[in-house]
Amino acid sequence: MRISTKLTSVTAAMFLIVGGVGTLGLERFRELAHMSVVSEAQNVATAIATMASFEQDAATYQDVMDFMAQRQNRDLEIIDRNFNVVADVSKADVGHAIENGPRRAVVAQTLHDGQPRTMTEPPTERTPEMRQIVVPVYDKNHQIVAALTYEYTPVYRVLEQQVRETLGLVAGVGTLGLLLALGCAIYVSRSVSRPIKLLSGAALRLSRGERDVSVDLNSRDEIGELAASFNTMSKALQASEADLHLRERAIESSFNAIMIASLTRQGFPIEYVNAAFTRITGYTADETIGKGVNFLVGEDNQQQAFQEIRLALREQRDERAVLRSYRKDGSPFWNEVHVAPVLSAEGEPEHFIAIFNDITGARNDAEQLAYHAQYDALTGLANRSLLTD
Repeated sequence: MRISTKLTSVTAAMFLIVGGVGTLGLERFRELAHMSVVSEAQNVATAIATMASFEQDAATYQDVMDFMAQRQNRDLEIIDRNFNVVADVSKADVGHAIENGPRRAVVAQTLHDGQPRTMTEPPTERTPEMRQIVVPVYDKNHQIVAALTYEYTPVYRVLEQQVRETLGLVAGVGTLGLLLALGCAIYVSRSVSRPIKLLSGAALRLSRGERDVSVDLNSRDEIGELAASFNTMSKALQASEADLHLRERAIESSFNAIMIASLTRQGFPIEYVNAAFTRITGYTADETIGKGVNFLVGEDNQQQAFQEIRLALREQRDERAVLRSYRKDGSPFWNEVHVAPVLSAEGEPEHFIAIFNDITGARNDAEQLAYHAQYDALTGLANRSLLTD
C-alpha cells in the first residue's frame, strides 16, 4: 500500500471513528434528554393530577385547567373512565368523548394500571404534531377516577432543534475531515509518493547497469536531501567504475600474465586471469578459474621455488621465484613469478595477485652464453677458460 493511501486511510478512518462516536454520543444524549423531558412532564402532570384529586366535580377540574392555561400555552385535559373529556384548556372539547384510536388505547391502559405513559398525536389540518404524557388521577380513596394528559411538545421541539443543529455540526466536521483527507492524499501524492517513485525508478536503473542516472528534485525536505545524496552517490559510482574500468583495461593489456586467487579458501582457487595468461600458458579463463594455483606445475611440485611460493601464500607475504611450469600442450617454460597479498576493505588479506613472466628465452640465452664461454663452439671441447678454472 502506498504512503498516500495509508495516510488517507488513516485520516479518513480517524474522522469516521470520531464522527461515529460523536453521532452515537449525540444519540445517547438525545435519549437522555428525552428521558429528562418526559420525567419533567410526568412530574408536572402528576402534580396537577394531585391537585385535581382533591376535587371531585368537573367544575373544579375546569378551574384547574383555566389556571394552568393562563400560565402555559399547552394542551391539558382530564378524561374520566368513560373516556369523556371532563376538563380541558379548550372548553369546546369538554363533554365530548375521545375518539377510538391509539390515543384512547393509551388512556385506557393508564386508567387500568395507573402507569404513566407517553403518546404522540399525529398532526391534523388544525393542529401540529403533539406529544403528551398521560398520568392517573386518584380520588381520596386512592382509586383511579380519571386520566390527565399533559402536553410537553414545546420542550421536546427545543431539544429536537438542538440535536439537529449538533448533528449538522458533526456532519459538517465529518465532511470537512473527508475533504482534508482527500487534500492530504493529493499533497502526499505530489510531495512524497511521486518523488519516492522517481527515486525508486532511478535506483532500479542503477541496479540494472545504467550509470548516467540522476533524480531531478528541487524540494527542500528530507526527500530532496535523499535525492541529492542519491545523485552524489551515482556520480561517485560513475567515477569509481570509470577508474575500475581503466585499471581492468590496463590489467587486460598487460604483457605479463596476471592471476588473482583466494587466500581464504582451501587450495587457493583461481578467480581471475588476464589475456596474457592465456597467451603464455595456453589455458583459457574458463579452463583456469576454480583450479588451484599448483595446476601449472603439475606433478613437478617438489621443486624448491614452488615450496617457497606456497610458504609465502600461507604466511600471506610477498615472494619472488622462478618456477618450472608447464603449458596446456605439456611443454615446460621458465616462469618468473611475483606473488603479493591483496587486502580487503577491512585491511585483511583475502586474495593474492601473481604476476607471471615467461623468461624461458632469456634463460636459454644465458645458458648458451655460459656454455660458449667455457666450451669451443666447433669441437665442443673445454677451452682454456674452463681448464684455468
